[in-house]
Amino acid sequence: MKVFTYIMMVGALCCLFCCSKEKEDAPTGATFNKTFVTGYLTPESIVISKMNSGIKITFKGDLITSGRSFDALSIYYNDLSYNRYTIDGPRTAINDSIYKIEVYTVENFDASHPAGSDISDLIECHYLCPITTKTRNVMFAKETYVQRRAQLKKTIGSGVLLFLGNDEQGLNYEDNTFRYRQDSTFLYYFGLSFAGLSALIDIDEDKEIIFGDELTIDHIVWMGTQPTLHEKASAVGISETRPFADIVGYLHKAVQKGQTIHYLPPYRAEHKLKLMDWLGVPPARQEGSVPFIRAVVAQRNYKSAEEIAEIEKACDVTADMHITAMKVLRPGMYEYEVVAEMNRIAEMNNCELSFATIATINGQTLHNHYHGNKVKPGDLFLIDAGAELPSGYCGDMSSTVPADKAFTPRQRAVYEIQNAMHLESVKALRPGIPYMKVYELSAQVMVEGLKELGLMKGNAEDAVREGAHALFYPHGLGHMMGLDVHDMENLGELWVGYDGQPKSTQFGRKSQRLAIPLEPGFVHTVEPGIYFIPELIDLWRGEKKFMDFIDYDKVEEYRNFGGIRNEEDYLITETGAHRLGKKIPLTPEEVEALR
Repeated sequence: MKVFTYIMMVGALCCLFCCSKEKEDAPTGATFNKTFVTGYLTPESIVISKMNSGIKITFKGDLITSGRSFDALSIYYNDLSYNRYTIDGPRTAINDSIYKIEVYTVENFDASHPAGSDISDLIECHYLCPITTKTRNVMFAKETYVQRRAQLKKTIGSGVLLFLGNDEQGLNYEDNTFRYRQDSTFLYYFGLSFAGLSALIDIDEDKEIIFGDELTIDHIVWMGTQPTLHEKASAVGISETRPFADIVGYLHKAVQKGQTIHYLPPYRAEHKLKLMDWLGVPPARQEGSVPFIRAVVAQRNYKSAEEIAEIEKACDVTADMHITAMKVLRPGMYEYEVVAEMNRIAEMNNCELSFATIATINGQTLHNHYHGNKVKPGDLFLIDAGAELPSGYCGDMSSTVPADKAFTPRQRAVYEIQNAMHLESVKALRPGIPYMKVYELSAQVMVEGLKELGLMKGNAEDAVREGAHALFYPHGLGHMMGLDVHDMENLGELWVGYDGQPKSTQFGRKSQRLAIPLEPGFVHTVEPGIYFIPELIDLWRGEKKFMDFIDYDKVEEYRNFGGIRNEEDYLITETGAHRLGKKIPLTPEEVEALR
């Protein structure tokens, strides 16, 4: 049998079918020409059987077609008289009860294909998606989600796994909602970016159930036609669905049977209320199941080829956002004008923002989301921004640009130190090296550079061990990235970045989110920085901290310098590391060439 080819668009699963015949000369026997079927289909086989009275086409599995119609299904074959046979399909929405369409001819077939035999070997089907739409839907084939859930069940072994999907959230009243974003772990295992869903995996009973409610006519009037709950579930390999309210009864029965209910740490108020209502666990005790947390981390930390492809796309768009900002920035602009250009790039690529954009002349503030300042000559402009694809995968990059055509000598001197921190960190990336060691390396490179400017003194290794470097470098080197821009941060850095080992409490070092040895499949950021924070300088100087390592009189000359950060995203490979996405200007020469 010929291999069926499935080509599916991002987030689109529906089933508008039409058939067309490839023009051929009439054959000498009663055989079929190649028939080409185009349209949308879930990734299932089509069985084409020969009957005495014609052929029967059976579409296996659920067709993702709720509310959609098609004009005609035409099946062509050649017999001795070169006849064409066509059947019109339903012109109304297909419902859950229709899984096959039958086509009959009036001729018998040759003896090599007796009645009832599979004649798919005579048909070559291609499933194409010629339409691009901005939708939230399934990204990968259902087999991906089936395999992910199977691995999770095998790792945990027993109990009931509870997955809380996200609901819509009102901005200033209920119907004026924030941008909807599904919980990333729900996306990872169930692939459905629809509000109002939760799911259970009952390992002991071998059940996987999605709970949700069908849309009412009011929903459809305001929101348009949507797939049914059964269709949504089928697209990710789930056969059982139940009304949302039934989840409470299921959980109570599981508790009565003595089953363990595993859930992940909640980060939304709605999740905390549900856990309190459904399981009687007060918010203060909702730490989550450690075996569940560790099993999820053990899967999501390692990115598959299809995930990497998505992240690469997100990084490409992210790079374009930064390059555009570098090109348009001029003295006299407001920060929000630069942000608007970056947003335009994201929107024109069908992307959202992976986090609130940082674009500021006050780069000394690490997370500055205010965009109302006017850019002046001599300013440094720090950008930290990323794109998120409809699939949920993210990019995250930072860049620092002079408002003028070129850096001032002082700006360039500090910028080159930050560049050295970045480049030396990238050189060190390889499987097996603890990322905390790479962080320490970046800090030592900075201390050596600042010593040349007279800002620091003493032994660089000692300064970093004691924490003196954190006056200028108060954050970590990077974090995991994937479906979350800080991947799985809601599960706890202790598990994601430290494998359960305790974190340092030292200022600066405690903000390092990733410390464990790097492994192939990890995707993470590299983002060292240098900052001059007036309030921190005053505090430490007043406390006479690290006087053996810091020359505060010299630091005072840089008091209003601002901050510098550059960031790229990397995939750890078997032999080293691969930068993800287009290259953004990094060196002073590259940045100035773009200005």
